[in-house]
Order: sequence, then C-alpha cells, then structure tokens
Amino acid sequence: MTKILSKASDNDIPVVVDADAIGALPNGAWPDGLTGVATPHAKEAERWLGESSPADALEGCSGEAATIVVTGPEDLLTAPEGRSCRASGGHSRMAVGGTGDLLAGTIGGLLAQGMAAWPAARLGCALLREAGARAAQSTGPGLLAEDVPVEIARVLAEWTGA
Repeated sequence: MTKILSKASDNDIPVVVDADAIGALPNGAWPDGLTGVATPHAKEAERWLGESSPADALEGCSGEAATIVVTGPEDLLTAPEGRSCRASGGHSRMAVGGTGDLLAGTIGGLLAQGMAAWPAARLGCALLREAGARAAQSTGPGLLAEDVPVEIARVLAEWTGA
C-alpha cells in the first residue's frame, strides 16, 4: 500500500485512504505531496494520529488538496489552513457495516471527476448522510448499506439538477 500511495503522490493522482490502508500512512502525519482524503473512524484515527490532531497531521499542507474526515455519529472534517466543519444528520442505522465504504467511494468518485479534496469530502459526507436518511425512510429500521447507493445517485441528481 505504501508503494501505491507513493506512486499516486508522484503522479498527482488523488486517493481516498480508508480502513486498513490508513496503516500505510506515516504515524501522525499526512504524506507530503499526496492529494486526497483519509476517512478513518475514531479508533483508526487514534491509531494513526496518536496524540496528534487532524490539523497537526496536515501541518505543512496548503490549499484544498488534503482532508481528513474522522467518521462517526457526527463526522469531523479537517483541512489545511484552519478549515474544519462537521457533518451531521443521516440516520442512526448509518453506522452499519459498509457505510464507510460508501463514503470512501462517494468521495473517490468526486475526486476522480477533478474535485479538490476539501469540497469532495464535504459534498461526499453531505450526500451520504442525506441518502442514508432517505433510504431509512423507505426501508424502515432494517436499513443496510446496500440500500443507500441508489439514494446517493438520486440526491446528487436532485442537487445538481441533472
């Protein structure tokens, strides 16, 4: 994984670093020159960052090229130059397995279309939370991650007028 991240950095290819791949990041820091978004949950963030904060990990970065999203009941988004915000809403069942993969995929799709990391992370979190809320309305208490993708597409189409 370290080689993949290095190649991505060398070729200016944006990445989403999630789950086990977070272990390939240098302890407490975002790799110099790497463009993308890390999406750790609280335990993964603790293992990766240790005593550092997400803002500390991004020290030396500038612009909108790198973002850390610590996921949870309320996502904490942090980017260089003091940017930070929280994403809330959605549905309590969004904590089911697979929703983190949906977030990573949504953000990755936005990055692949040329969106910078900071707006891609913000839009990805908002899309997933709104899609999760809508999926929960239609499926009820048995919401699964697989119920959400079609709603992501619907929300994105609605928000963009497509």
